[in-house]
Amino acid sequence: MLLVTKNNVFLERGLRDLPNVDLYETTPDKYINTNTFDLTIFDGYEPATLPTGNLLFINPPAGAEPFGTSGAAISISQVTTGTTESKLLEAVDVSSIHTIRASHQLRPANWMQSVLTAPETPLMLAGETNNQRIAVLGFDLHDSNLPLQSAWPILLYNLTNWFLPQPVAGTGQVIAGQPVTIQPWPGLIR
Repeated sequence: MLLVTKNNVFLERGLRDLPNVDLYETTPDKYINTNTFDLTIFDGYEPATLPTGNLLFINPPAGAEPFGTSGAAISISQVTTGTTESKLLEAVDVSSIHTIRASHQLRPANWMQSVLTAPETPLMLAGETNNQRIAVLGFDLHDSNLPLQSAWPILLYNLTNWFLPQPVAGTGQVIAGQPVTIQPWPGLIR
C-alpha cells in the first residue's frame, strides 16, 4: 500500500496500526506512478495519471476525477449513513462523527454509492469499475473529529478489507460443490 501525503499524522498512524499491511509513503512532489501497489491513498492530491490499482482519495482537490469535485468548501450540518450496502460502515458509529466542512461538492460517477453523507453533499463515496475499487472521503481529516473517534481505526480496517483481496473462502478450506468467490488483484483482468 502506498500513501501519498504531506505528513498527515492521522493517516500515517491509522494505517501503520493495521495488521498485515506493508505501508510505503511519499509526498506529492516525489510521487511516481509505478502501478505496483494494490492500493494507493492520495491525501489532498490527485496525479495527472492515475495508477491501475485500487484508489482511496482523502480531501481531493477541485476537479478530481472520477467523482467530479467542484466549488468552494461547504459547511456541514451533520453526518449520516449513505445508501451503500457494503460493509464499510460495519461497527462504525457515525453519530459521533462531526466535520466542519467538506472540501468541495462531490458528484459521484454512476457506479459509485454514497457511504457517508450530509444534507449538503455526499462525504464518502465508494464503488468499483473495470475491476478497480475507488473510494473518496471528501473532507480534510483535520477539519473533523473522525481521527479522534473509535470509528476511525474501524473505518480504516473496513476500507482496507474492502480494497484488498481476501483469501479464498476466508478460512482457506474449500468444500467440493460449494461456491467460492474470488476477487482478482486490480489490473489483472482487462
